[in-house]
Amino acid sequence: MGKVKELWIRLFRKFAPEELIFDIPQEREMLVSGTVPSDGVGALLGVSYAGKTTVSLNLAHCVSSGANTFLGKSINYHGDCLYISGEGLSKAIKDFNIYKAMTPSKHQIFFYKPENKTLHDPQTVDEIINQFKGIRFELIVIDTMQSCSLGANENSNDDSTAFAENADRLREELGGTVLITHHIGKNDAKKNEIIPRGGTGLTDRADFTLGLLKDKDDENKRLLVSPKSRNQPVDEETEFWLTNHEVYLEIQHPLKKIKRTIDSSITIPRSFEEYEHFKNVGRFDFSKDTPCHHPNKLKATAEGQDQEKELSPNRSVHLVDNSAA
Repeated sequence: MGKVKELWIRLFRKFAPEELIFDIPQEREMLVSGTVPSDGVGALLGVSYAGKTTVSLNLAHCVSSGANTFLGKSINYHGDCLYISGEGLSKAIKDFNIYKAMTPSKHQIFFYKPENKTLHDPQTVDEIINQFKGIRFELIVIDTMQSCSLGANENSNDDSTAFAENADRLREELGGTVLITHHIGKNDAKKNEIIPRGGTGLTDRADFTLGLLKDKDDENKRLLVSPKSRNQPVDEETEFWLTNHEVYLEIQHPLKKIKRTIDSSITIPRSFEEYEHFKNVGRFDFSKDTPCHHPNKLKATAEGQDQEKELSPNRSVHLVDNSAA
């Protein structure tokens, strides 16, 4: 049906008078080819600890940084992103500091926490729209539906539908794709079925649905499946792996003579090629000795030995300060 519609639009543009076609919107490509549609409301569903936050934050970073790919698939649009979290922002901001050390961002990620508020409430949505009025986002992440819907009944189709409709208001006013993370029921997860926990209003109202499944044999492997896409065709599944790295990062404040260090770890979703490249890297060292003048290399420690890993051109070492975030 989509190809027939596209053919009719092309014929209409070619033969119709100009005054009749000036207001027909140009159809956009997918945000991530074959994986994430653009300009719609979608749900990313998975069990606890499947990596929903890891995947959604990494997607936001890739879209804002100008990265070429996400999970090995081409990214067609880049821009500012809004990350709304009801589960606390400290880890998300810490991970974002590390991401920005690995890849300088061309655009911004704005973090927002709806303190003691629910996105079921139109007034909360109005506050978000007014706070970010004038900014056109390419991606808005809501993580998670449960933590951003205090006081709502998760089992109510009416409540979950209201949540999705308010998310669509954010899309209409602030632009871009809205991706809402939510849980899969335990019994459904055992059957590898992508059914949301509680009411189905979110997935009924959503333009697309993504399911995040764990592999039974490989604890690091994940499968991203697309059971629903209303407007744009998607690939049936995308394989990727979660790689965990220790990280040491020194951040020099741009105005004050102080340094802040992060000695932690980060989990990064990677395509098979990236996974094979990085799976033996145990530690990333973004200290003052990091060769920042070599933009396509970084210092890493693999199996106790220092070595330099060659990165793709869109990943470079860049120390930043995000203390104000």
